[in-house]
Amino acid sequence: MMSIFLISCSLLNQESCELIIFFRICRIKRTANHEANKIKLAGLEKEREELSKAIKELRSRTPGSAEEGHSSLPLQETTDDIVQKIYQTKVAGRTGEYVNSVLEASKEGTGQDSSD
Repeated sequence: MMSIFLISCSLLNQESCELIIFFRICRIKRTANHEANKIKLAGLEKEREELSKAIKELRSRTPGSAEEGHSSLPLQETTDDIVQKIYQTKVAGRTGEYVNSVLEASKEGTGQDSSD
């Protein structure tokens, strides 16, 4: 593929070759942005699921709930414990960092969760 490009560039003038290269760079950037947006979306969906689980757990542990079998720790301690235990994925407000961490994890082969 590259040899065809080099041959076609040698037949064209300098400006045409620069335009071809520019359009290829733009297409690659657009594709990269699309893939990054898919990673962001997957992370935000995972974060939303975790927050929903944490809210459900908090509702079940609040005083006066249907289940009274939980410990009677102060509400702030209970909230902190639940949030630390369930809410692990933090994406909103730092999507660029999240995408970079997913890409680094995939490079290293640690398999951070993302839907590609």
